[in-house]
Amino acid sequence: MRIRWMMSGLVAVSLALPSLQSGAQMPAPFPRIVAMSADQNAAVNVIRAMYRAAATDDLMKFHELIAPGFYAFDGGKNYRAEELMGSIMDYHSKGIKFVWNVTKPDVHIAGDQAWLTYTNVGSITMGPKEAPTPTTWLESAALVKRNGVWKLAFLHSTRVPMTMPSK
Repeated sequence: MRIRWMMSGLVAVSLALPSLQSGAQMPAPFPRIVAMSADQNAAVNVIRAMYRAAATDDLMKFHELIAPGFYAFDGGKNYRAEELMGSIMDYHSKGIKFVWNVTKPDVHIAGDQAWLTYTNVGSITMGPKEAPTPTTWLESAALVKRNGVWKLAFLHSTRVPMTMPSK
């Protein structure tokens, strides 16, 4: 009986191998978007505007861009809106400067909800006499549409570890 099961398994694998070897591939679940719709562009622009507000300590603008109940995961912590902006403003008061750039956005819209992933390529400068340190983050966000306007509901950021240059 066991040999029969093994033989059945081998037959199934041998039937599948030709299609795998011929280059047949499963389609990607979320293909890269080449041309974005107006809604997709608007969602990305909310993220970019949020970073401009954070870079300039513009708390009023930040609150215009977020949905009630907004929170973020960043640096291993859970932040509410005031905590996140307070932390950034505290860094700024110590002379630490961040540069954020949203690149490679992959945006998905489902009715009044959007989610996106992107690579945030920027830098961190630790003080006025320090050189900027190139920094990359992998990020994702969830947005909701309220009264025709996209609002940021959730943000997640993971810093990409720096790699040593190869010799």
